[in-house]
Amino acid sequence: MIRLWGHAHVHVKAVLNGHTDIVRAVGFSPDGKKLASVSVDQTVRLWDVPTGKLEKTLTGHTAR
Repeated sequence: MIRLWGHAHVHVKAVLNGHTDIVRAVGFSPDGKKLASVSVDQTVRLWDVPTGKLEKTLTGHTAR
């Protein structure tokens, strides 16, 4: 689970569910509208930040 917080960390803006194991890293696009997350479940997931929706799951990764 990934939680995106609003300004000043007052409230949770979105909860991104999809990974089935620990999330190791996340990275935002330069405009802040996309998020890539990498997990021990051997997937990379691409998210739309404004909507919190999963856009794509990339599979087949075998290395950390």
